[in-house]
Formats: sequence, structure tokens, C-alpha cells
Amino acid sequence: MVTEAILKAYPNARVYASDLAPSMIALLDNLISLNGWNDRVEAGVMDGVSLSYADETFDASIVNFGIFFDSDPVTGAKELHHTLKPGGKAVVTFWKEVPFYPLLHAVQEVIKPGSKPIALSTLERWTQKETIESTLKSGGFQNVEVYEKEVMWWNEGIQEAAKGFTDNFVNMVGDQWPESEKEQLLGVTESLLIENKSSLTMKTNGKIGFHIVAWITIATKSMK
Repeated sequence: MVTEAILKAYPNARVYASDLAPSMIALLDNLISLNGWNDRVEAGVMDGVSLSYADETFDASIVNFGIFFDSDPVTGAKELHHTLKPGGKAVVTFWKEVPFYPLLHAVQEVIKPGSKPIALSTLERWTQKETIESTLKSGGFQNVEVYEKEVMWWNEGIQEAAKGFTDNFVNMVGDQWPESEKEQLLGVTESLLIENKSSLTMKTNGKIGFHIVAWITIATKSMK
């Protein structure tokens, strides 16, 4: 989703996309092939706390609702810092209110009936803007700005919405679920959205929206 948005906004941009989950990179590789992005997008399985990119590579880096998944978020922030060019910006987002627990628990009940509903205690701490701000400053950024943004997250249809939710679910279940169960997430999520279509916010053109309140953090690397 982030890659698509960047390429639409900046047609001449080159994107380097990474994720720890091989399944997420496989999805992006498919999009790269379908859209002919081979000369514009490079994707790889990579841990956010150990990026293989060289120092001062990027003009901007984006971590979209994901830094708290790092095994050590401060180390993840340091990786963002050293791979940015001087004056480069890191954009880090997180929810002020976590919007998808009910759907995740419904999906979980289908795939793993009777299991304890997933709840990540660290999520509550990360909904506080001070957590993101202090993490980025500990990672080397001196100039950190945090904004609250209330939006409708619009999707072209149920399939796109299901993919967006699944992106988060894969990270949330982590190593707790085997790959065989993770592979069911997308299909089950899509089925549940279809079943509950009447309760969704929809436009006449078929777009589906979800209300989200998020923190948008912009951290600028100091000039030398």
C-alpha cells in the first residue's frame, strides 16, 4: 500500500521496500510483476533492526504502523537514522486508537476456534505519542514532530481492505502462528468483511472506509 501510494505521488521515485515476513514480500513481488515496477521497486526480506542498506542511502523512510513490531524499536530507529541522508526525513505512524481488534478476534475464532483472543499489551503504550517521540530521539533524531490525524481509510473494495487488515494481522500473530495458519488470514478476513458488508461504510462507487485516528511522526536527520 505504501509503495503504491509513493509511486502514484512521485512517478520518478525509486522505492526500496522491506519486511520481516516473507509472505508480505511475496505479495509485493506479485504487484511489482503485475504493474511492471521492476525498474522502480526493489523488495527484500529484512529485519528492521538490521537493515542491509548503506549509510546515508535514502531521502525519506516510512515505517507505516510497524515500528513496535521490531524486536528493539530503538535499534530500529537507529537503523532509520543511519540509512537516511543528512536532512532526510523518517515518517513513522501508529494508531492513537487501535481499530481492528474486533475483526482480528473474529478471524482468530474461525482459524483457531476456542483460542485465547490475541492482545498485545505493548499496543497500549504505543498509542501514547510520547512513546514514538522518545523512541526516535533515542535512535538519534533531534528534530521530532508528532501530529494527530483523524481519517477515513478508504479502500477500492473488500479485497483491498482485506489485504490491508491482513498486513497488520500477519505481524501481530508473529511466530505464535505457523505459516499454514497465517496463509488463511487473507481469505478468512475477506469472507468476514463480505458477511458484514451491510455494516461497513461504503460509497456508491464501491469504496469501503474505516475510521482511524493515528499519530503521524516526522523525524528529520540533522545536517552535518
